[in-house]
Amino acid sequence: LQSDVDFKSILKHIPVLTRNLVEKAISSRPANKSACFELLSTLISSECAAEVIPVLVEVGFVSKQPKIVAGCAELLGMLLDKYGVEWMMEEKLVEVVQKGVVGLLENSNGAVRENAKRIVYGLGYCKRMKKLIDPILNEKSVKEVTRKDM
Repeated sequence: LQSDVDFKSILKHIPVLTRNLVEKAISSRPANKSACFELLSTLISSECAAEVIPVLVEVGFVSKQPKIVAGCAELLGMLLDKYGVEWMMEEKLVEVVQKGVVGLLENSNGAVRENAKRIVYGLGYCKRMKKLIDPILNEKSVKEVTRKDM
């Protein structure tokens, strides 16, 4: 990019791009899903997490389409595996993920619940983040069996 101005003008479009990818590509054919994951992963590695993650959680985690919820949970788990937790240390991102993951822990889809646990483990792995998983585990809607499993 030629300048910060160019980058800033691009940044404002990332939430819309992310929303479209979440709503249209995550639940589609495997090749499209893979390309979507790769693009969102590239955005994260380009320090655009603050623009991507809120959309991923606020749109994808609450979608009425189970494949979208599953895909978004899987993607966030993969991002934590790939990049660790440091990229998500911004307080706003942590709060968004904390709120969003609680619903995933009680999802009827076993794969979604497993990815939610993976996200919580990812948050808990970093010593500075351990205090952040307590509100998730203490959430009243999280079943006792899920709590014990983690």
